[in-house]
Amino acid sequence: PLTVGAGIQICNGGTLKWDTAANATLQTRGSIVVHAGGTYDRRGNASDRTKVAKHIIDNQTSAGQYRILPKTGSAFLTNGYALGTPYAEYVSGTGTSGSRFTVDRATDWQVNDEIVIGGTAYGEREIRFIKTVYSTTTFQLSTTAGGAEAALTYTHTATETVVNITRNSICEPQNTARGTFIVNDIRVAADCNMSWSRWNNISQGSGTGVLQIDPAQTSDFSIDHMVVYGNGGGNRQGISINAGIERTITGLVCVDLTATNTGSGSIALGSIAVPCVSQTLVDCFNIGSTSQGLYLTNSYGNTFNNFRASAGNTSGAASGASIHLVSTGGNTFNNCRIDSTRV
Repeated sequence: PLTVGAGIQICNGGTLKWDTAANATLQTRGSIVVHAGGTYDRRGNASDRTKVAKHIIDNQTSAGQYRILPKTGSAFLTNGYALGTPYAEYVSGTGTSGSRFTVDRATDWQVNDEIVIGGTAYGEREIRFIKTVYSTTTFQLSTTAGGAEAALTYTHTATETVVNITRNSICEPQNTARGTFIVNDIRVAADCNMSWSRWNNISQGSGTGVLQIDPAQTSDFSIDHMVVYGNGGGNRQGISINAGIERTITGLVCVDLTATNTGSGSIALGSIAVPCVSQTLVDCFNIGSTSQGLYLTNSYGNTFNNFRASAGNTSGAASGASIHLVSTGGNTFNNCRIDSTRV
């Protein structure tokens, strides 16, 4: 690991790149700004997901103190290994050797992969690691990577969503209560690929939070199968998508985000100032949110195919909802599913 006690600016012709041949970790204390012509390259190994590229940011005093800010004309590359089977559905079993955890389809999941199982009741989502692979559909589980066998705590219903959240391109704060403010400021054609990456404990603070996606004019842009996991302080948006160009987002996963502030959501499309139109979200999941789940405002003509929300609104807030629509119209929901949300 390399530790840098300051921020980093990547200017024209400069590249910050992680070694993909081994596990590579960079820890910084300060903001990361990627200027036009600069490249932030945290791509994970494309053929071996055990080789992890990780960026740890030390926000010294508060959530959102520092940020990652790719600017117009920069290259921001954090895409990682692509799983063959991003998600499955639960069939049976508690995850012990005598009661094997079983899913409904063949997977390419392997030992130490991390999975999240949606809850049959609010607040009953479970995180487990794969301890033993018996077959492409049956597994023994543990609560930590390489740990002892651990059965599921709750009873789960068949067809409950199971998502593999293992990624080998990761960004996380040094202190989980002091998350990083991540803003994509690329609004002109540039190279921005965040697919198959994972962002742990991002800041959700007012004015210092949100993984903000604003690809208004960006052509090369992707957040397919990106995982946003855990709250790093605050109660606002988890991931905010403001976009005016027609595009498809596949496999976005949000787990345990906090959005108790009225007008916020774990996944938010549109804002009062910037609309979100003509987006298609396919196989996207929001699991274990504290309050608001999918929040649409000033959003029109968007399509949601197989959007799933599970074990949400754990706070029991009166304003909480898995899908919250405000000042929107012409949005289409196909084959969507809401499980065990407290209302």
